[in-house]
Amino acid sequence: MGDYLKISVKKISQNVILMGITVSLLVGFNFVFAESETQTLPTDKGTLNVRLSHDEIVPGQLTTLKTEFINPQTQKIQEHIDWRFSVSKDGETIWGPTQLSHTSKGSLDNLKYEFQEDGMYNFEFEVEGILFQPIPLEKVTFDVIVGDKVPQTLVSIDAHTSKNFYDYGESVGVNGKIKNYDKTVHSNLVLAYLVLDPSGELITLGQTDPSSFGSFSFSFVARGNQFESSGDYSIQLVFGPAKGEIPMYLSGGETEIRPDTKPPKILQPKNIEVYTETNDGIVMIDFDVLVTDDTDEMILPLCKPSSGYLFGIGDTIVKCTARDSAGNFAIPVYFTVTVNPPETSIPSWVKNVAEFWCEDKIDDSSFVEGIQYLIDNGIIIIPLTSQSGSDSQEVPQWVKNNACWWSAGSITDKDFASGIEYLVSQGIIRV
Repeated sequence: MGDYLKISVKKISQNVILMGITVSLLVGFNFVFAESETQTLPTDKGTLNVRLSHDEIVPGQLTTLKTEFINPQTQKIQEHIDWRFSVSKDGETIWGPTQLSHTSKGSLDNLKYEFQEDGMYNFEFEVEGILFQPIPLEKVTFDVIVGDKVPQTLVSIDAHTSKNFYDYGESVGVNGKIKNYDKTVHSNLVLAYLVLDPSGELITLGQTDPSSFGSFSFSFVARGNQFESSGDYSIQLVFGPAKGEIPMYLSGGETEIRPDTKPPKILQPKNIEVYTETNDGIVMIDFDVLVTDDTDEMILPLCKPSSGYLFGIGDTIVKCTARDSAGNFAIPVYFTVTVNPPETSIPSWVKNVAEFWCEDKIDDSSFVEGIQYLIDNGIIIIPLTSQSGSDSQEVPQWVKNNACWWSAGSITDKDFASGIEYLVSQGIIRV
């Protein structure tokens, strides 16, 4: 886990000019009573985004907290999350942490908490697993303010790098949050960052806009002449008068490059086999394919056809490839999606029709008309088959024998179905 930075602002100046960026900060604002609210923040290593929603908070009553874990690559809810939850106030834990739990659908709809009094509450979620695979602990903390006023709240910065040590040429990621950020007060401010080499010389700089809830992230690549020296680099952050520093160790220099040469690995999926419910033979099939890598935390595979594709009857080979951030390609994997036509489905009460025919209470033509009616109205499902187009409408005796034996329970549904399928193939019954 990267280094953490918490800097509190104790003296506020109204205007600060840094490298041509003019910023201003107002402190001492009031908060309204906590009404319906939604916040979305990244975990401290950026693997997931977490969305927290709640209705109006009334102290002394239970408040429902809806939480969704979101894949930042797809912007969809990430299924199968192992999570833990705790609540703190004034720096002390007042509830939890809970035991490690699992949500298969990737969201928590019935998490409830009772706020006893006004003040600033910190809700912390910890994630330790995704899709049944353990991951290093990641955290995200939400500030929830209860009450009509919180006096003189000071602004601070909480930030960290994605890891402690970097090699020359790697992308350095920084994630964080402006604590006590208020969009109505601070929306005109930007977060500026400076990167200093081990001798204290400025080598790169930039700026980013915090989100409406104060979260931010940025990255830079440690490549070029400025990053040739190994040692302790410094990332300095400025938001108005709030300042801070994150240490970063770099193994620099082209002679010390340890490039990422190991390709990712795609875990072999199982073959998929389904049956269509209708004769149109088209089925939408979703599937998940997992990729592991020694450097990148999450890699999305490229599969053709992709998950959610409309597969037709027959065998379709799916090819999946993957590439890591260093350009290494995984060995492709293949699996088969098999879509089968619907099996012949015959309700048991159709035996009454077969029995009437067997006992000569109806003739061949009436039996064929009855079966045709049941097929046309979806009572009997027959897979599509080629038809000979023969003009003969004669029903073979063995088909009637099958009907007699089936009505008496002497043969299976499948055996009786073979007779009906024969009538279809001969064009006596039309599908």
